[in-house]
Amino acid sequence: MNKPLIKSFYSILIIQCILISLSIGQNRKERIVLDFLDARFSGDAKMVKSLSSRDFIYFNTPYVGLGITTEWKQDSLIIKDISEESPAFNQLHQKDLILEINHALVSRHNSRTENPFKGPIGKSIQLAVQSSDSSNFTEYQGTLALIQEKQDLGQFLDDIQSFASLWEMSELQNVFYFSKRNNIVISYNWIGNKEGESVQYTFSTIEIYEINPINKTVKSIQSQWSEKQLIDQIKGAP
Repeated sequence: MNKPLIKSFYSILIIQCILISLSIGQNRKERIVLDFLDARFSGDAKMVKSLSSRDFIYFNTPYVGLGITTEWKQDSLIIKDISEESPAFNQLHQKDLILEINHALVSRHNSRTENPFKGPIGKSIQLAVQSSDSSNFTEYQGTLALIQEKQDLGQFLDDIQSFASLWEMSELQNVFYFSKRNNIVISYNWIGNKEGESVQYTFSTIEIYEINPINKTVKSIQSQWSEKQLIDQIKGAP
């Protein structure tokens, strides 16, 4: 066999090996994500941990708000939790009592205060607050912001175990995905049943998985927007 033919033969062989390698790599990434999903929704924290990078981060679905959750205790509106991503993180605190929202007295029977933190980015909000550890009163002036809370691997593992314990049976349906470089975009429907109940619960989502190219583990997950979040902004617009 002459040298040009030998060179051509080896060139074709190298190209074929590269294509096979890329195909195997892509299938492996997709398999990792599918295995991760199965373990995640079955509450298999050990498997999820083995498929995750040490610096894994889960980015929750972003939303527009103030980054606080509230609860009613009798006729008092209490700050139950406040996100570190909240623009009010250093000014409001857990167990603070919200007395006024936009200069209106807070009342459990006033529908205007049932969900006061809806609206578009930049919507002004004023709160009159009583501190949880004193009788001091403060006023907060701010605007709604785009907030995306994060969880590290430990927090994420705790959450998936708590979530899985709620359901007797669950499954994923309509799973679609495509990959590009180290990212895989996946959409799916989750359906579950609680023990002793005939009704079904469901949600749909789109997530972006980032794969660590060195050790082929899940480095991060980005949960994306839903239509409901846009509707909430429109409903809460001034």
